[in-house]
Amino acid sequence: MPVESAADRAAFLNPDEFGERILYRGLGGEVVPTVALWLRPGDRSNFGGETQIDVHRFMIERGAVGAVTAGAVVTVIATGEEFDVIRPDEVSADGAMQTIVAVMA
Repeated sequence: MPVESAADRAAFLNPDEFGERILYRGLGGEVVPTVALWLRPGDRSNFGGETQIDVHRFMIERGAVGAVTAGAVVTVIATGEEFDVIRPDEVSADGAMQTIVAVMA
């Protein structure tokens, strides 16, 4: 069953359910707290040669952190882990959600 409604999204972004509190630090140094659904690595990206990197995805409400840019940093508050944003990714069909693609810093 796809996640389609605002109620579905609210459950996935609820820190008491599936959501993870994160900090998004943009290129200008601004830090924005928000909640994301953390999609841990299910695939690896090959960035030339033999190097393979685990790719993490963070689904957030679109616009929650302003414009997502490569080079920004996502910090997972509960663990202190930091991830370098390599690109903003797809926006959901209804425009409500955006995925941040990142690798461990």
